[in-house]
Amino acid sequence: ASDVYKRQVDSRRRVAGALLNAAGLRLAGNMPVTLPLSQEEVGRMANLSRYPTGQILRGFAAAGLISSGYGQIRIERPAGLRAIAEGNG
Repeated sequence: ASDVYKRQVDSRRRVAGALLNAAGLRLAGNMPVTLPLSQEEVGRMANLSRYPTGQILRGFAAAGLISSGYGQIRIERPAGLRAIAEGNG
């Protein structure tokens, strides 16, 4: 795999993990949770700039894993994010 592809996969895993950690869902739980977080805050948690974080979050939203509004992100499918964070998604 190319270095660019590996970085993209690692970034997706970090963003998924950051969301799950913030919601207290890293290890278990499947109820949707709304977090008062901006894209920039999620990026800081995942050690990414806002632009790639936004791209990743849009991909998660398109897949039905999250939804977002101004200053908030709702985790719709924690198990799906968990699979990504663990490298299985």
